[in-house]
Amino acid sequence: SSGINAEYGDSLLRFTVYLLPSKIRIWGRTRSRAVALAERLGCVASESVAEACRDADIICTVTSSTLPVLFREHVKPGAHINVVGASSPTAREISDDLMLSASLSVICDCYEAVVVEAGDVVQTKVSVKHEIGELIKSGYAREEGR
Repeated sequence: SSGINAEYGDSLLRFTVYLLPSKIRIWGRTRSRAVALAERLGCVASESVAEACRDADIICTVTSSTLPVLFREHVKPGAHINVVGASSPTAREISDDLMLSASLSVICDCYEAVVVEAGDVVQTKVSVKHEIGELIKSGYAREEGR
């Protein structure tokens, strides 16, 4: 994960460290900040995005970048990518080739917002498949027999 300066990045990583029983690796543009955060959270600061993402099942980006930081070659097939930053039309966290890859299924919190605010979606014009709420509802409906 990146976004060492973002307050919510620290919170998100702390949440992840306590809930997931796996190795957590982070990366940040400012190495000293990445190392400090990794020490606070008890995880590993990686030297590069590629190293941080190597064989990762879950990748979370938390940046305010206007240029992609995560590329297709960093992501193993079947990995889940949670894009938290890129919340303005000019922001980018994910490369075009990754956004447009056939295996990518874009799920958002609010369709109306993501198609005008999320730079990765706005700039690539990728199709948004679902809102998370509808997936949760449909899962609960199946479990409860409705």
